[in-house]
Amino acid sequence: MDSLSRETGSREQGDSRSLGPTRYRNGRATTRLLRGLAVVAAALVLGTVGLSLMLTDLGPGESPEARVATIAALFFLGGAVFGLLHPEGWWLAATLAWSAVLLGVTALVSAVAAAFGAEAVLGALAIVLVPLGLALSGSYLGMRLRRAGVVRAALGRLRRRR
Repeated sequence: MDSLSRETGSREQGDSRSLGPTRYRNGRATTRLLRGLAVVAAALVLGTVGLSLMLTDLGPGESPEARVATIAALFFLGGAVFGLLHPEGWWLAATLAWSAVLLGVTALVSAVAAAFGAEAVLGALAIVLVPLGLALSGSYLGMRLRRAGVVRAALGRLRRRR
């Protein structure tokens, strides 16, 4: 098979490899689709967990600072996983914070309706912007780690140890 035939994937008589590039492209498209579906499912699940953490009462012995740290870790680490799974669309990690945005917008509307209480408006803005910032920064970190090959190298070292 000459180089032109190999590049275009045209079929020559007796060549069973001619469908290889087509299968590879379709396999890659399927992988990207499955990865995208996993990212959407993760965004829905993590957003729901974040919403429940924001709306539930503190547990016995739990401090408000610990709850805020847990929520921050959820959004940041969720964003990092998003960036690792979907490095081209790392900025879409803002979807992880859908619950915080929904809650914050509701609080913002309530604050504006209650005669522009400055403290309430700032709190509502923090609820909207902080989770978005954490999810996006975590996702950006995940994308950079994926592109740098850090995860692949770490997994390779783990496999060699076994």
